[in-house]
Amino acid sequence: MAKMDLQIKKTAIAYFKASKEAEDSFTKYTRIKYDAEIGYDKRTSSYNSMIDNLTNLSKCETTYKMTVDEANNYIQEFRREMIRGIRSLRDLEEPRCEAIHSVINQFVVFEQSAEMNNKYDLGNFAKLLESFTP
Repeated sequence: MAKMDLQIKKTAIAYFKASKEAEDSFTKYTRIKYDAEIGYDKRTSSYNSMIDNLTNLSKCETTYKMTVDEANNYIQEFRREMIRGIRSLRDLEEPRCEAIHSVINQFVVFEQSAEMNNKYDLGNFAKLLESFTP
């Protein structure tokens, strides 16, 4: 994931830099294209520079969009894998919780039965003691 973040950051910086260069060359060209004092060669050079920067901007934009799409696809696949893992853990955990619940219920029933048996035995023992004459 860190590699993907670095890739996005790298392409974003290249895209923003190309955008700034294209904007600057476009502004420069629009300022000088009708200036009669500027020579034809300089205007042509400025125009070619603007076209090169716009072409570079288009390439950087395409690269940036592809990188973002790859990152989004990676995140979607990661989320799908996480959901699968969570579901499999839940599928393992539900029977375990049911087993624990069942064991606790059985333990409570056992303890109640043991208590009732002790009360019964104590009652019988008390009757035995009353009827016992030395």
